[in-house]
Amino acid sequence: MSTNEASTKKKTRSPNYPAISLAEAVSRVNQIYERENVHAADSNTLAIAMGYSGSNGASDQVISALKKYGLLENAGNREYKLSEGAIDIYHHPKGHEDRIKAIVSAAFTPPLFAELHDEYGNILPSENNLRVKLIKKGYNPKSVDDVIRAYRDTLELVSEEAPAYNAAVAGKKEDVRPESKPAGEKPMQQTSAGTAFTGQSLPPTLAGESVLAFKLSRDSEARVVFSGQVTQEAIDKLAALLNLSKDAYPTKEELDRPQPRSAMWRNKDHDQPVKVIGEAGEHDGRRYVKIEGSDAGVPEDELEYADAKGAA
Repeated sequence: MSTNEASTKKKTRSPNYPAISLAEAVSRVNQIYERENVHAADSNTLAIAMGYSGSNGASDQVISALKKYGLLENAGNREYKLSEGAIDIYHHPKGHEDRIKAIVSAAFTPPLFAELHDEYGNILPSENNLRVKLIKKGYNPKSVDDVIRAYRDTLELVSEEAPAYNAAVAGKKEDVRPESKPAGEKPMQQTSAGTAFTGQSLPPTLAGESVLAFKLSRDSEARVVFSGQVTQEAIDKLAALLNLSKDAYPTKEELDRPQPRSAMWRNKDHDQPVKVIGEAGEHDGRRYVKIEGSDAGVPEDELEYADAKGAA
């Protein structure tokens, strides 16, 4: 290989990042603890504990991700064990101070995730904006969507855990388990600025700020922070800006499409990482799937999915 070819290859290889979200990493921690408890184990034993037939490329990716989140640590002799943070997550219920601290710590242990959180906080820019930023940082355009998905899902887990924790440490048990309301109705609460909204507790706002929050759908919510003197003309400008920005977000039809799944295709010639994008029917009693970059179907029984749902 020439120097130029080696340089090109190096440029297209993405920097390190967890191949799975923190939510899936926590699920893997549960699997490992239930099989191995706190004992050290080699990668093959960990792979079996997580539902794989043994150590392979897919299980190695998951183990690597657990180490990147700080949930798995080296125990010597090529063995690993669950970290104290992983044990806190497994044993403590949602809302417990030690659990939430461990989750927040794990979420931002990967350097890339810490950097993104420092820059954007909990509100990320559009998908395209973030994609361009990561490509400029050296991430392969073919894998950058996986990076974004893993980080968004990780932020979602943190946001799910944090409200219950904040209410618990403040001694407001009623905020964690509100009084019964009619189906679909959320309790009305107050921000520090005194503005009522429907939904979970918002972070404290600065003096003079007000917050408007409302449900867009079952799993999405809009939050607007107003500061200073807000007029009807300013609201009109905000509405116009939102209308111009909507193309940066997916349609419901796009969200309803099956998401690509990472898998290892173990064919007769070699092992090849692929992205499964849909069904390709059956032939001679075997199920086939479509993969990115190919018009030919691949036998599903030759695939090992990275999320282990299709693993033995």
